[in-house]
Amino acid sequence: MAESLQFKRAGAFLGGHNFKLNAPALLRELGVETLEVRMHKDCGALKLVHSVTSESNRIDKQTYLALVPPFLRRMRDPAAATMERIEGIGRSIQRDIAMQWIGASTLKRVFCETNFSSGKVEGNRTLLLTVPIIEWAPTNTAVVTCMDPRCKTRGNGFDKLAESLGLNPDTTYTITIVKGPAIQAAVDPVAAVRYIGIRKVVLFAGKNDRDHVIDDFHMAIRRREVFLPNADVERYD
Repeated sequence: MAESLQFKRAGAFLGGHNFKLNAPALLRELGVETLEVRMHKDCGALKLVHSVTSESNRIDKQTYLALVPPFLRRMRDPAAATMERIEGIGRSIQRDIAMQWIGASTLKRVFCETNFSSGKVEGNRTLLLTVPIIEWAPTNTAVVTCMDPRCKTRGNGFDKLAESLGLNPDTTYTITIVKGPAIQAAVDPVAAVRYIGIRKVVLFAGKNDRDHVIDDFHMAIRRREVFLPNADVERYD
């Protein structure tokens, strides 16, 4: 058996300074040849893009700059863009980013798909911030899924992690953080807290946090360099 490197990110997006900078090295280290990007149809991040482009809603500047401009560059008439059109652009953006990693890593194949998901996440929502995990797989792969608890990995590794921490996997959103400045890593968690109704944030490093990214992010929160509005933050060890 081989290993599969699992990431969870807002919208399953490959963008963001830290992730784009460090992903090729992570893929190369594990010998990853196949990258799978799994988005889902009622994605909150894509709905946020739609609310800005088609409904003229305003969002905070940091989230806007990280999320919206790549979509605007691919739209002739943003106000007329449907959710279906935005989903297609989202897949195109992720594929273009991933294709740039071919040659800078061992990556050879990229697959982007949008799956259906049903139902709503009921109950009090928690956000788990942790590092990427490794699951056993037939071949060395990397998989990027949405932070939504309905988006599962093959081995349900993030669900098992949530359960081991005493969290409900059905209401626990997860974002994996990689090496880099905490302020750059903050875009996804801040957006989740602001726009999804997260009121509890849990940080967990585990044994795989060789770069101390969770320690650094926690320190940034304590120093108020990263602000998660109206959320209770806890560190689990």
